[in-house]
Amino acid sequence: MYKSRWPLTGGLLILSSILLFTSEASHAANWRLSENLSLGGIFTDNVRLVEKGKKSRLIGMVTPSILLHGEGRRARFDLAASLIFNTGIDNPVLPRYRALLGTELVKNSLFFNVTSQAGQGRINPFAAAGSPVVNQTGN
Repeated sequence: MYKSRWPLTGGLLILSSILLFTSEASHAANWRLSENLSLGGIFTDNVRLVEKGKKSRLIGMVTPSILLHGEGRRARFDLAASLIFNTGIDNPVLPRYRALLGTELVKNSLFFNVTSQAGQGRINPFAAAGSPVVNQTGN
C-alpha cells in the first residue's frame, strides 16, 4: 500500500520557498521556466513477465514536465515536476517532483540547503525496502 509523504516533503518545499522568496537574494535572481513534452512507446511480447499466457502489447507514454530554475547572488532554486501517463496495466499515472534550494542567509557564515522529492513507486510487502524498478525478474 502506498503511503503519501506529502506532509513532510510539502512542508519542506513550502518552507524553502518562503525563505527563498523573502530573502534579498531572490529579488535580483534570474528566473528561467522550461516546459517539455515527451512521447514514447514500448512494444513487449510479455506484458506480465510470466512463463505461461504471455501477452504482447504496445505501451504508449506521454510525459509533460516543467523545470523552474532561479539563481541570484546568494541563492539558487530548482524545481522539476513531471507526470508520466502510460497505457500499461499497472500505475497509469506516475507523478514525481524534485526541489533543491541553497541559500546563504548570513554572508560567509550561515547557509541553508534543502532537498525535497516525491514520487510513486511499487511496494513489495515481502522485501524490506520494496522492489527495485530495474530488473524485476532477476535476470
